[in-house]
Amino acid sequence: WQKPPYDTGIGRTLLEAMVRRDVNHPSILFWANGNEGGWNTELDGDFAIHDPQNRPVLHPWEKFSGIDTDHYETYESTRQKLEGPLIFMPTEFLHGLYDGGHGAGLEDYWNLMSRSPYGGGGFLWALLDEGVVRTDQDGKIDVAGNWAPDGIVGPYRQKEGSYYTIQQIWSPIQIEAQLPEAGNQVSISVANQYSFTNADQTRFIWQLVRFPSAFSGRDGHVVERTGSAAGPNIKPGQSGRFELVIDENWGDYDALYITVQDAAGQDLWTWSLPIQSRRAFAQSGKSGASERPEYSVEGDRIVVSAGHYQYAFDKTNGLLLQVIRDGKIIPLSNGPRVVFGTDDASYQADVGPARVAYSRDDDTVVIRAQNSGGLEQFTWTVQPTGELTLAYQFTLGQDNYDHFGMAYDHFGIAFDCPEADMEGMRWLGSGPHRVWKNRLKGGRLDVWQRDAKRVVPGLSWDYPLFAGYYGDFYWLDVRTKNGSVRVFNPTEGLYFRIGELLNGEKPVKEATLSPQGDLSFMHAISPIGTKFLRASELGPAGQPTVADGSYAGELVFVF
Repeated sequence: WQKPPYDTGIGRTLLEAMVRRDVNHPSILFWANGNEGGWNTELDGDFAIHDPQNRPVLHPWEKFSGIDTDHYETYESTRQKLEGPLIFMPTEFLHGLYDGGHGAGLEDYWNLMSRSPYGGGGFLWALLDEGVVRTDQDGKIDVAGNWAPDGIVGPYRQKEGSYYTIQQIWSPIQIEAQLPEAGNQVSISVANQYSFTNADQTRFIWQLVRFPSAFSGRDGHVVERTGSAAGPNIKPGQSGRFELVIDENWGDYDALYITVQDAAGQDLWTWSLPIQSRRAFAQSGKSGASERPEYSVEGDRIVVSAGHYQYAFDKTNGLLLQVIRDGKIIPLSNGPRVVFGTDDASYQADVGPARVAYSRDDDTVVIRAQNSGGLEQFTWTVQPTGELTLAYQFTLGQDNYDHFGMAYDHFGIAFDCPEADMEGMRWLGSGPHRVWKNRLKGGRLDVWQRDAKRVVPGLSWDYPLFAGYYGDFYWLDVRTKNGSVRVFNPTEGLYFRIGELLNGEKPVKEATLSPQGDLSFMHAISPIGTKFLRASELGPAGQPTVADGSYAGELVFVF
C-alpha cells in the first residue's frame, strides 16, 4: 500500500496473512512494509514473529535495515550512492513507458551497480502493461493513457524490444568471442555472473549458418553445421577463457551463432558473429546483366538510362529526383541530403545550387556534386546492370552548424520514400526489434521481415514495430507498391531509419523526434528516456553524439 499507510489493526492482520502464505517461497528475499511512504513503522517487528528466517524488512524508497531503496535516481546520483556506506538497492529504477526505460539505459546503470561493493541490484518497473479490456468500448485495451503502459511485455505478454535487451544484459553467463585468424578454435572470454553455479554446468552450442539473399524473399537462416561443448570450469563471480572447437571450414559460411544453455537446457542468450564482410554481402547484389548506360540533359535534369532503369538527377544540385523501372516509378527521391537534430527539433541542411559534373567513365555514368544538401561531396555511379552506387562525405560539427553546438541527437543522410507507399521490409542486420542509442543490445544478426504498420504506443501492441532505427545492417529491402528499394551497405557503423517514430499519449521525458525524410542512413541515432528521466540523465549512452569531424559512407541501390 501507499500513502496513507494502513492503521496498525488492519495492517497487522494483512501482514500476518501475507507472511504465512509466502514464508516458505525461496524467491522471497525481503519483506516490504508499505511502499513509497506507505509504511507503518509500528508493524516492522511483526515480520519476525511469523518468519523464522527473519528476512530484512524494507521501506521502499527510504533508508532502512541498512539498505537504501530510493527510486529513480539519475545515473550521476546512482554513482554517488554506490560510494556507500549503505547498500544501494533501488526497489524501482528505470521506470518504463511505451518503448523507453527498462532496456534503454540499463547497461550503463548495471555497469555501475555490478562494479560497486555497495550495489545490491535493482528492480525495474514494471513487468507488463496493465491493460483492461473495456467491453463498453468494443474490446479496447485501456491502459489509462500513460499511467499503465509501463511494462517490458504487453497486456497479452507481447515481447517489447527491451525484453531481449534485459535478457542479454542480465544473462548470468556473458561472453566475448573472436573468430580465429587460423585454425578452427574460437577464443571466448567468459564471465560467470552466477552466484552459486560453476560455468561447467552450462553448455555452449555453436551453429554455422547461411542467410538467404536480398532477392530471395525469404527471412531467417539455414543451419549448415552445428556442435556443442560443455562450459569451462569457471567459478561463480570469476572470469576466464575458453577455446570452442568448430567446423574447420567455418570461413565458407555467413555467420557463427553461439548459444549458452543453463543446467536445465534453457537458452540464456545467443551471440552472433558475422563471418563474411559487409562488402561481400554488398557484392551479392550485383547482377550479371549488362547494358551500357546512356545519359542526356533535359532542362534541369540529367536523365540516365540503363536497360530496365531510368534515373533522373537534378542538374543544379545532383540530388536523385526519380527512379523508374519498366515504366513504374519507384518512390525514392530527394536525396542524399544531410539531416540532423537535437532532442527538441529536427533539421535538414539547405539544398541550394551546387557544383555538379557528369560524364561517362568507361561503361558507367558518373554524376559528381560538391557542396550540395549539406554534403561536401557525393558521387552517383550508374552501372551497366542498372545498379546505382552512392559515395558521400559531409562534415558536421562546430564549424558548420555552431548555433546548435557540437552535440546532436541524430545525424546522417536522408531520402524521401513515402511511408504510405511502403508495404514492408526485409533486412540482414540486428533484430527483431528497433534500437536506440542507449539500447543497442538484445539483437541477433539474421534476416528479418516486417510488414509496414503504423503503431501508436499505448493504443496497439502489434510487436515488433515497423518504424524506427535498426542497427548493424548489411542490406535492406523496402517493398513499395511499385517495386523494391534494395540498399546494400558496405559502411561500418551505419544505421537505417524507416518511417515516422510515433510517440504515445503524453510521453513525458521519453518523447523522441524523427529525422527529416522517410528513409535515412544514420551515423548517429537518438537515445530514449524513461517516464521520469530524460535520456541525458541515464548515463553515457544517453548523451547526444558529439559531432566534430568528417563522415563518409557508401551505399549500393538495386531497384
